[in-house]
Amino acid sequence: MVLLAFSFYFLTDLKHLKRMKRKEKTMKLTPLNNLPEIRSIAGLEYIYSWLSGKPDTTKKGYYKSLTDFLLFVNKSPYEVSAFDVCRYYENCLKPTYSNSSIGLKISALSSFFNYLMKPNGIEKPLMTFNPVDGLDRKEFKSSPYGKSKKMTAVQFQAVEKQINLKRLSGLRDKLYFRWLVFTGKRRSAVLKLDLSDVTFEDETVFVKYQDKGGNGQTRQLPDPVSAVLIEYLEKTNRQDEKSGSVFLIHNQGKNSSRKRNDLRPSGVNMIKRLKRYMNKAGLSEDVTLHSLRHLGADLEYRATGDVMKVMDFLGHSHLNTTQIYLSRISPAMDETWKRKAEILWQS
Repeated sequence: MVLLAFSFYFLTDLKHLKRMKRKEKTMKLTPLNNLPEIRSIAGLEYIYSWLSGKPDTTKKGYYKSLTDFLLFVNKSPYEVSAFDVCRYYENCLKPTYSNSSIGLKISALSSFFNYLMKPNGIEKPLMTFNPVDGLDRKEFKSSPYGKSKKMTAVQFQAVEKQINLKRLSGLRDKLYFRWLVFTGKRRSAVLKLDLSDVTFEDETVFVKYQDKGGNGQTRQLPDPVSAVLIEYLEKTNRQDEKSGSVFLIHNQGKNSSRKRNDLRPSGVNMIKRLKRYMNKAGLSEDVTLHSLRHLGADLEYRATGDVMKVMDFLGHSHLNTTQIYLSRISPAMDETWKRKAEILWQS
């Protein structure tokens, strides 16, 4: 009996280990020297320098997009013309990929050619124009702001009322949704947080985030979020733990081997749960987790009236991006009509 029990737990752990190894393998960056077909292409060294400093997942996607293109045109990067880009789009991308995927691949190409247009400090730029500019992107260009509708404050309150706080999964959902709204962080940046990123100083909570460029940034966690976080950690008996995922998987079943504090729910699962709450509240399900970021940006702008503060809240690098963001999610407010009326009727 003891041997049978030992065998069961051993096999369970073995299956879990194999799953984790497969996941780790898929996440590893493809070695840049695994494509012998493009080794002879002049300018390959610039790909290496262009990718340096970027996060691993970005390197993998950018590298594949660029090498697929160069193998198709069979030219060195600085011999590429606008016609080559259009031909690649019509023959390879358009028949195969969705508009959003095409947009990402074309953006990768544009980023690389913009890099070649910069002086390297010794020689002149390798290119004086970006061949991607010759492609009309209107046909496939999509914006994350148009993919999901903004959630209103009333809708968010209705969603919170549908959450069963007696369940750990419900408390986790409330924490996650509030975190997105009050911090404006991207869903992946919040979901991958570890307890080692959270610091408690008296009654104040600080969190260290990793931005898209891989840089660390420490911010105070707003009280409406920190209060739920403290309650969640207490109910999961993790007040004194220094590592492990902040957000855990619950409802795993009696025979599940996924009972470790380093396993977190997926973004897809959290989207499904948000839509379920929306459905229970009798609201449209045409929302995503990004809708909560929209709501947070709108609330920040209404509370401060300062575009620069919204820019900092969202972590944007360029003010133009924030202005586009606000134009999509906030109605235009005309505050000048009173002065116009005074001028009109006093004259």
